[in-house]
Amino acid sequence: MNIDRIIELVKQFRKENYKDLFGALIVFEKLDYYWEEQLEELNNKDIDYLEQKYQEFMENDNYTSLLNQELLEGGVE
Repeated sequence: MNIDRIIELVKQFRKENYKDLFGALIVFEKLDYYWEEQLEELNNKDIDYLEQKYQEFMENDNYTSLLNQELLEGGVE
């Protein structure tokens, strides 16, 4: 991992909306080889799906608790 890049990304994340970042990460993970074409085809139905996944994530205590606990135990401040 590149520490300078991590710092740059954290600074960028702080400027952005968490929900939008969450959605972008899901889209990024789902795109395959033809990602540029797929990205151009993103539509409101896809956004509705992302909103649903975000809501499920935020309402699921297991995911958020595991992430928070892992960060606390790992020493990330």
